[in-house]
Amino acid sequence: KAIFSEYGIELIAVKIDDFKDGNYHSTLVLQQGNKVLYLDARPSDAIALALRVGKPVYIKSEFFEILGERVC
Repeated sequence: KAIFSEYGIELIAVKIDDFKDGNYHSTLVLQQGNKVLYLDARPSDAIALALRVGKPVYIKSEFFEILGERVC
């Protein structure tokens, strides 16, 4: 968070967008000025960052259909 702030980078959102070899993969969607940047990140780190700065986390709906469990 401090590094992003220092360089004028804003987290726009986190996307949990891939599942390979039993692992989820995520992307940080960042903005610096008029540039949009995409950065790979571990899902746990990406979610923690999004929660810290109050930004949304998007998860592909197919992950719930394929890998989800009914809890209710």
